Amino acid sequence: MSSITAEQEEVEEIANRCAQCQRNATFMCSSCGHLGPKYCSVECQKTHWQQGHYTVCKAAIRNRQRILQEQASSIYPLYEEKGMIDPLLNV
Repeated sequence: MSSITAEQEEVEEIANRCAQCQRNATFMCSSCGHLGPKYCSVECQKTHWQQGHYTVCKAAIRNRQRILQEQASSIYPLYEEKGMIDPLLNV
């Protein structure tokens, strides 16, 4: 049975702090996902966005769209075989 070390607890605590004010965070940037910043309030999220997070966030969105397109391109022949029209829409 493994136990969590004090160092692991500290890392987890830091990871769950608001990116803007360091208070306990309750939600994350929905565009960046689980690896992105976390926030304690909408106000902190807006402030962080205005201070430059938007550049990181926009890059994350572009990368996610590129990855989805690459995945769709690689599986599209399988969808055609099954008579589906668009793998992203799954129709």
